[in-house]
Amino acid sequence: MAVSCQEQAERVEETVLQPVDHWVDGQEQRCRDEPCNWWTLCLNKLFCWIVVVLVKVSLWITTIVVRWVYRTVCAVVTVVVGVVALLFGNSDILFQALKDLWTLAKDGFYSAIGAVIFVALRIVDLVQTVLRIQPAKRRLTEDERKLLWPIFRDSLAYDVIELVVGPAGVLGISGRPFTMGFTIYLPMYSDPKLVHECVHTWQFQFSGFRYVGNSALHQLDSIVFSPSYNPYSWQPRMGAGDSWFALPSVEAQAKFIEDVYTGGIFHSSGLEATDDISPGAFFREDDSGVNSFVVGGVPYTQQANDAWRILRTR
Repeated sequence: MAVSCQEQAERVEETVLQPVDHWVDGQEQRCRDEPCNWWTLCLNKLFCWIVVVLVKVSLWITTIVVRWVYRTVCAVVTVVVGVVALLFGNSDILFQALKDLWTLAKDGFYSAIGAVIFVALRIVDLVQTVLRIQPAKRRLTEDERKLLWPIFRDSLAYDVIELVVGPAGVLGISGRPFTMGFTIYLPMYSDPKLVHECVHTWQFQFSGFRYVGNSALHQLDSIVFSPSYNPYSWQPRMGAGDSWFALPSVEAQAKFIEDVYTGGIFHSSGLEATDDISPGAFFREDDSGVNSFVVGGVPYTQQANDAWRILRTR
C-alpha cells in the first residue's frame, strides 16, 4: 500500500529536525548549568537564553513550513506518478495521491480558519487582560509538570504554557475549557482536563493553527449539521481498528488521552502486588508490570501505547 505524504513528511521530520531539536534541548540545559559571571553582570547567561529561544522559535516555524512544503510537493509529484502507474494497471498510487490532495486541502482550510479564530480570540484575551476581566495567566506548577512529564516527556513546551484558571469573561461563556496556542483556559480546574488541553498545546506545536480550525469546525458540525455527531467520541473509529493519529477530530484525540489518563491501569506482577489504578497509572514505565487500557470489555492498550509513543517522541 502506498505511504501517504503526511507519513513521509513525519519521517523526514524525525530524521532531520528532531535531532536538531534534541541539540537545542542540550543547549538549554547548558544555559541552566552555566555559572553566572559576575564581571559581565550575568549577561553571559542572558545571551545564552536569548540564543536558545530564537533557535527554538525558528525550529518550530521551520518544522511547520517543512511539513507543508514537503506534503504539497509530494502530493503533486505522486499525482503525476500515479497517472503514469495507472497506464500500467496500478491504481493504488493515484488513489493515495488523491487522498493526500484532499487531506492537504482540508488541513489548509482548517489552518486558515484556525488562524482567524486564533487572532480574534487573542485580541479578546488582550482586552480582557488589560481590563482585568479575566484572571492573570500563570505558568505550570512543578506538580503539574510532574503530572504531565510521563505522558509527553520532552515533546511538550512546558515553559511557554500559560493557564487562565477561573471565569474568563467572554471567553468563558461556554463554561468549557479550551486552548488557544499555548494558553489554556480552565473555568473549572481538574487534572484530567489539564491533560486534555495540553494535548491541544502539543497539537499546536506540531501542526500550527490547523488544530484550532479542526476543533471549531467539528464542533460546529455537531451543533448545526449533524446533531448525532460527537467530535469528542473516539470509540467508533478506534473500535474499528483506526489508530489514534488517524482520528479526524483533534478533540477525539485529546479525549482519548484524557480517558487513558483517568481509566488506564498498571498491572503489577508478583503474587502480593496490587494493580495501580490511580490517574496516570497507564503511563508508568518500569519492569514491575504492564499497562492496560480497556473500555467496555474492548482492549485499546496497543493503540494507547502507540499514541503515547507519538506524544513523547515527536
